[in-house]
Amino acid sequence: MYAPTRAATEHLTGRLREAGVEAVAFHAGLAAGERDRRYTDFMADRTPVMVATSAFGMGVDKPNIRWVFHTALPDSPDSYLQEIGRAGRDGAPARTLLLFRPEDVALQRFFAGGAPERTELTALAAAVREGPVSRKALAERTGLPARRLTHLITLLEQVGAVRVGKGGRLSVPRNAPSPAEAAGLALGQVERHQTVRGSRIDMMLQYAERQTCRGRALLAYFGEQMSSACRHCDNCDAGTADNAQRRPPVRVPGGCEAPAIPGEQRGTPPGMGGRHGDGL
Repeated sequence: MYAPTRAATEHLTGRLREAGVEAVAFHAGLAAGERDRRYTDFMADRTPVMVATSAFGMGVDKPNIRWVFHTALPDSPDSYLQEIGRAGRDGAPARTLLLFRPEDVALQRFFAGGAPERTELTALAAAVREGPVSRKALAERTGLPARRLTHLITLLEQVGAVRVGKGGRLSVPRNAPSPAEAAGLALGQVERHQTVRGSRIDMMLQYAERQTCRGRALLAYFGEQMSSACRHCDNCDAGTADNAQRRPPVRVPGGCEAPAIPGEQRGTPPGMGGRHGDGL
């Protein structure tokens, strides 16, 4: 089960436990050892339900996942396809469920925002010009938290204002832009990145709200075509997709009936089924 924030994973885990469902939360805020323990328990079938943020990453290859829930709109079709692709890898029927609200779009736009201050970038670029310097010394000089400092250094490195050398020491490359120019270039790059992320959020919302075949929509997003409706998504099941025919439900392990969804096959789109509701 995917949730958009750490707090949401903990809240949903608590609600599931209250309902008698054995579940654990998984997010980047947990200590590394605790994350490893929870991951191992889930992979070994000792924990039936994992409530996770996107920190539950691409390395997950558990063959018998029967359900993938999204409790909010993902940030892009790319992320969505990657996450639902974990269902049904053993070839047995599996199912996906996407729940969303209009507020989810605002939340994703908030995540996509957060441009740094021009003054921060300018000051950091100027500090590096004073001579090769370590990250620790820069943090002490600027007072910036470690994560934010790393983010700003990455931006300045991308526009050629900073070079990261051996041991992580920072210096200024030849022909580097001035601190003011570097800040402008970095902010321009951030703006372009945010525009791309915003368009992907819009595409994800369009996918969630569509009434035609979702399998076709996902393939079209990745530049591929499907000659007929997938017959696995909720719209095909409801008969609203072109060339769709209702098919008998099959029983998904766990006692639930659902349209058949094939397990992931390499080179083909994974588990493209699901119910998409307006509201939780």
